Amino acid sequence: MKLQKVLLFAATIVVAVVRQPNCYQVKEGVFPAQNCDQYYICIKQFWWFTAELHTCPAGQKYSDIANGCVTGSCRKVPKTRNVLPPTCEETGPGVFVAPNCNQYYECVKIWWWYSLNLRSCSPSKVYDPHEQLCVRGKCQ
Repeated sequence: MKLQKVLLFAATIVVAVVRQPNCYQVKEGVFPAQNCDQYYICIKQFWWFTAELHTCPAGQKYSDIANGCVTGSCRKVPKTRNVLPPTCEETGPGVFVAPNCNQYYECVKIWWWYSLNLRSCSPSKVYDPHEQLCVRGKCQ
């Protein structure tokens, strides 16, 4: 179950918008920014588009689901952690904390052996060991 969450999430990493959107391609709408408490609004003005960067009020963060600001704060994770790579033969398949806050280890069983892979979260995301997923947040 946990491995399925990571694999499903890995597919969404590719489509995450973390830079200023090209409004001529995406047209009008609201899009997440690099910081979890900011977002862009693409607006059509006459015959051209502009991207405006907005910041949520204090105590709020941008939510992709709500398509706006919601109560809560950005997750802050220590930039580095004092951990060693897992021994997949001992732990079995799964995902595990890595030294950098925006990375995680993944142990995958392939036939009769294990493969240890270091994965990276997309920009503006950090690895949350409790949810075992990459989530919007900041490295401290």
